[in-house]
Amino acid sequence: MEYEISKLDKNIIKMLIKNTRITVREIAGQTGISEPTVKKKIISMLERGIIKQFTCNIDMAKFGYNISFITMVRIFNATNSETIARKLMKINEVYSVDMITGEYDLILRGYSKNQEDLYKVLTKIQFVEGIEHLFTNIIIQSMGTKTVVPA
Repeated sequence: MEYEISKLDKNIIKMLIKNTRITVREIAGQTGISEPTVKKKIISMLERGIIKQFTCNIDMAKFGYNISFITMVRIFNATNSETIARKLMKINEVYSVDMITGEYDLILRGYSKNQEDLYKVLTKIQFVEGIEHLFTNIIIQSMGTKTVVPA
């Protein structure tokens, strides 16, 4: 479902993207609206699913996970994509699974501590029932990610 999102809502979202720890009081001060109104707007956007969650980014290298990887997954039967995706998400080192079009059916992203650990993770992935083939790339340097607020 598509919602009409006001310019004020977009400004609040941009402030939250920039700093998820910003207070309702600070948003009210910067937008010139009352704190109760800001709070109502944020709650409304949460209830409508416009804002999905408040989160923090973790530096996985600080936990010893020095390798980031992307794996393309081809499965035997595309009707099993959702079941296989759910199984892959249960692997601790995998943090993202998406269904895609093209030669492969799924793309997943994950972390490993080193090459030996990566081999173990890929073995776990390969042995998920229904997987035909993997194609893995190691990320050598991340250039960043961003959240985009539509105009």
